Amino acid sequence: MKSLVAKLKEISIINNRKRILKNYYSKELRKGKTYRASLLDKVLFYTIIFIGLTGYLFAKSKELLPSIFLSALLLYFIRISTSQLFKKSKEKKISAINEGLKKKKLIREFSNLNKEGFINYIKILFKDYYDTEVEDADLPLDLQLTKEGDVFGIKCIKASMEDRIGTRELEVFHRELKSLGLEDGILVTNTHFTEGLKNNTRLILLGFDDIVEILKEIDRYPSDQDMEDYIVDRFIDRRNSIKSQVKSFNKRKIIQLYGLCAIFYILSFFIPFARYYKLMAVLSFLIASLVSGYKISEYIRMRDRVKTD
Repeated sequence: MKSLVAKLKEISIINNRKRILKNYYSKELRKGKTYRASLLDKVLFYTIIFIGLTGYLFAKSKELLPSIFLSALLLYFIRISTSQLFKKSKEKKISAINEGLKKKKLIREFSNLNKEGFINYIKILFKDYYDTEVEDADLPLDLQLTKEGDVFGIKCIKASMEDRIGTRELEVFHRELKSLGLEDGILVTNTHFTEGLKNNTRLILLGFDDIVEILKEIDRYPSDQDMEDYIVDRFIDRRNSIKSQVKSFNKRKIIQLYGLCAIFYILSFFIPFARYYKLMAVLSFLIASLVSGYKISEYIRMRDRVKTD
């Protein structure tokens, strides 16, 4: 019995995961349209084609059942052929969506690092990529590595993704290398260089896209499976957050309002101005009812929105 329950739970988790991913990719591919809405559009489209084919064939043959059968058969082949035709295109688009997510995730990771954290990230990255020890360098450089007898001075520039590293930063790096008696150097940044800068120097310039390629080469770049896990986890976290926020607000406020209603109503029997207190009791009751109704509808709306995200 336990194994059956566990199996059903596993199937439910798998189906829920598929639904979340289908909805996410559908919204990305179809400008916000959910998978369910897209499916309904397809059903409507093929229904119209089926009715049109059946009507045309019936008008020609005057035979209803053969017309329905032939229309269904033609529709089946149309569905199969269009599905195969657009399958590769859809896979490429989903792959591009995942690639965009991977880069956004990496950008977010860099944004959470300070200068020292970014230097340490590059230190570990270069150690794996160049397969050599990367050491702290004398100021004003950040790191240095020795590869095949050549010593490379390394400068790490942590900047906003909107910024571009240009000639000024490159000239400063040249002077810093010269002050330490080094000829070879690697200037690395989490953002991008100005156009054409890499072609005007013998130094190695590594920007965001170069870091991505390095991560791919050393097999540390997130996979499509990682991105699917990320999409599902983010959806579940957002749904749980919405639920907890709405629930926690409802209970205390609504109970307080109904309690205030009861207090006003009871006081109206013992003190002057009974009508005033009864009126306040009615107002408290109405406000509590309106708030509770609004919050319940908001909860349902949020829940449905999360389902289609």
